[in-house]
Amino acid sequence: EDEDVWVRKQVCMNIKTHPDTLRFLAKDEDIETRSYVARNKRTPPEALEFLAKDEHSDVSVRNWVASNIKTRPDTLRFLAKDEDSGVKNSVVRNKKTPPDAIEFLAKDEDNYTKKIASFRLKELKNKRKQKAKNETILRQYIKLIMS
Repeated sequence: EDEDVWVRKQVCMNIKTHPDTLRFLAKDEDIETRSYVARNKRTPPEALEFLAKDEHSDVSVRNWVASNIKTRPDTLRFLAKDEDSGVKNSVVRNKKTPPDAIEFLAKDEDNYTKKIASFRLKELKNKRKQKAKNETILRQYIKLIMS
């Protein structure tokens, strides 16, 4: 609750700041402070959702929310529909983004967003194939040692 914006920003950047403090600072009137809240990996998912949907959040705040690994899939789906291509690119790159949101972005009007989304979809497909292959090998191994 410090009146000095610089102090509040420093609190937001600290990786040891308590999530309740970050939740409180997510509603700060200073946009840079809110941006630092969105960057912090300890920011609770509900505070990130607030920042993503709040009309006072600018592109930089939404971009950091889209990049944060704590952002919930539903919030990432919401941000996938953002008007800013930078925000959408951050959504595509977030490892927590659900496949349906990536598929949605693969049809985006921005070519760069489309390319990143297509790459991520291929990456997900390859991971599924590798997982299935590993499971098959494991089943064969178990069958072999059990016989």
